[in-house]
Amino acid sequence: IPFKKNLFDCVNLSHMLEHSEKPLQILSEIYRLLKPEGLLVVTLPNYKGLIPRLRPISWQGWVPQEHVWHFSPQTLSDLLERMGFKVIELKLTAMCTPIINNRVKRIVYHILNWLGEKCGMGDNVWVTAKKQ
Repeated sequence: IPFKKNLFDCVNLSHMLEHSEKPLQILSEIYRLLKPEGLLVVTLPNYKGLIPRLRPISWQGWVPQEHVWHFSPQTLSDLLERMGFKVIELKLTAMCTPIINNRVKRIVYHILNWLGEKCGMGDNVWVTAKKQ
């Protein structure tokens, strides 16, 4: 990326890293671009969440034609630490409910999303990390 190093205070990767064939290169470049103590915010699907465990075939986070990688909170944290970041906050939230025409199924899905968040098993990982 044609920017000088230590330029940005914050970089946000929202549902992007799982699509990249080279996540290490992306994180390395972001590290270069961030100012010291700069923040990186990453959100992506959590394949170890409640919904993917209950709906292993039809979970909306499985997009094999688009997702090159699948992350858990632990694998994302480990990767960020390996690349020189310190994780300062990690939240497991619910992804948006997919379009479900059946009212009962839609309500059940909302309840499962809520339970996943309350049990620490949301199907969306939200991490804030700091450049060391």
